Amino acid sequence: MVKKTLLKRTMVGVIGSMVALSLLVTLDISFNVTNTAHAERPKIKKRGPGGRQLFDRYCITCHKYMGQGGHSEGGWGKNLRKTPLPREMLMATIKYGRTQLGMPAFEGDFSDDNLYIMTDFILGELRCKEPLEESLEWKIGCQEHQ
Repeated sequence: MVKKTLLKRTMVGVIGSMVALSLLVTLDISFNVTNTAHAERPKIKKRGPGGRQLFDRYCITCHKYMGQGGHSEGGWGKNLRKTPLPREMLMATIKYGRTQLGMPAFEGDFSDDNLYIMTDFILGELRCKEPLEESLEWKIGCQEHQ
């Protein structure tokens, strides 16, 4: 009877030790998987304003909503639908301005990313987009850009 009790206790001890060891191994593996998942997770960047939002905030006063320019409270805005400027020149014009023509400098107001977004909007969404009226000026000014 003593041998039987001793054998029972030994078996319970062995089984208990095995369960405890398996729990430790499982917890260690899940802890490593959790750490790996957090380490490999990409950082989420908050999106800044888009081209339309930047244009509406800074440019709409002179260049009008559709970029057609004209006389306004800010002066005489150029028609951005017919701008012949490439991206680099457009970025420089926005950043450093053309004060002799009434274009203010926005250096410090825009990051380089925002300058790129703004010029992308002007060149992609405004330039050479057909206005409501089909004018000969529009056709001549935008033929080379299409």
